[in-house]
Amino acid sequence: MYNIKLSRPCIDSECIEQVVSVLKSGWLSQGSKVFEFEDAIKKQLNIDYSLAVNSATSGLHIALLALGVGQGDEVIVPAFTWVATANVVELCGAKPVFVDIDLETFNTNPNKILLKITKKTKAIIIVHLFGKPFDVILLRSFLPTRIYIIEDAACALGARVNGNYCGTTGDVGVFSFHPRKSITTGEGGMVITKNRDIYDRMNMLRNHGQDTRHKENSPSFMFDCPIVGFNYRMTDFQAALGLPQLKKLNAVIEYRKSLAVLYRKRLSNNSGIYLPNEENFETHAWQSYVISVMPRSIRDEIMLKLAEEGVETRPGTHAVHTLTYYKNTYNLDPGNFQNAYEAFRTTISLPLHNLMTFKDVYYISDRLMEIIDAIQ
Repeated sequence: MYNIKLSRPCIDSECIEQVVSVLKSGWLSQGSKVFEFEDAIKKQLNIDYSLAVNSATSGLHIALLALGVGQGDEVIVPAFTWVATANVVELCGAKPVFVDIDLETFNTNPNKILLKITKKTKAIIIVHLFGKPFDVILLRSFLPTRIYIIEDAACALGARVNGNYCGTTGDVGVFSFHPRKSITTGEGGMVITKNRDIYDRMNMLRNHGQDTRHKENSPSFMFDCPIVGFNYRMTDFQAALGLPQLKKLNAVIEYRKSLAVLYRKRLSNNSGIYLPNEENFETHAWQSYVISVMPRSIRDEIMLKLAEEGVETRPGTHAVHTLTYYKNTYNLDPGNFQNAYEAFRTTISLPLHNLMTFKDVYYISDRLMEIIDAIQ
C-alpha cells in the first residue's frame, strides 16, 4: 500500500557528516557554523545582513521589536496564514489588524491592505504564502514612508518576483527551516535586512540583549546588556545540517516545480479544483502545493478518502480570525474575512517534497480525481 507523506526532509550523507563533525567538535551552540550559514544566506540572496535564529517565529518577534513596534501600535497581517504571524504582534503588545486574501493567490489583497491603514499603523507583515511571491516593491510605492514592511518569507526561500528575492525588498525578511520547508535545520530560521541599525538591534535581541559590537581583551570581560533580550540563537549542528542543503536550493526548487507542473497537467481538466500557478514574472518556491475544491462540503471527505489510499494531506493553513483567542479578543466572526474563511474550508495541501517521484504524483492525482467523481 502507498504511504505518501505530505512532506519529507531531504537529508543526504553530506548533511549527516557535517552534523556529526560538529557533534564531535564539542562546540554545539552558536558558533562558526552558524556564522558560515549566515554568510551563505547573504551570498545566496545578495543581502547585507543576516541572523540565524531558532525559529522563524523568533525572527518575526525580534524584527517587530527592533522596529519599535509596541503598545498602541497596529500591525497589518493576513487573515489566512500560520498563527505565528499574528501571535508575534500580540507578544509585542501591539494589535494585529487582519486583512482578507485574494483567492487566486492566497496572498493578502493589496487594495484591502491600503484600506486598513490608520495613524496607528506601524508595520505590515507580508506573507509569501506557500512560496507564492507577493510584490512588496509595488505595495511600498503606495505606502507612507513611516510604515515598515516585514516579509514573512517562511515558505519562500529562493522565490522571486520581477527578479527580486522574496525577503529582500522589505525592511526585514524572515525565513523558516522547519522540516516542511525546502531546506531544513529541524527547527530554525533566518532574519535578513539591509539596515545596519536594525541588524544590530536584532542581534542584541537574539542573544539576551548583549551588545557584542565592543569587546575588551580581558579575561574578566563580559558583554554589556543595554536592552532586555531573548535566547533565540541557532545551534551549530542545526547550521551544519542546513549548509549542504542551501548549496542545492535552486535544484530543489526546480524539482518541486516539475512536480507542480505535473500536478497541474493531471488535474487541470476538473472544473471543481482550483490549482496554484506561477506567473512569468515570478519564481514560485513551491513550499506546498495547495489546491481548493468545490463545493466546500466535499473537502473533508476527500481528505479522509485520500488518507485511506495512503496519501497524507492537510488544510492549507489557519483562518486566524476564527481561532478562539483572536475571535474572542477582537470579537470577530468568520464572515469578517470571507476569502480567508473560504480558503480555510476548501483548501487541501497535497504532498510535495524532493523525495517524491513523478509516479507518486500520478497516483495522487488519479486517486483524487476518482474520489471527486465518486462523491459528485
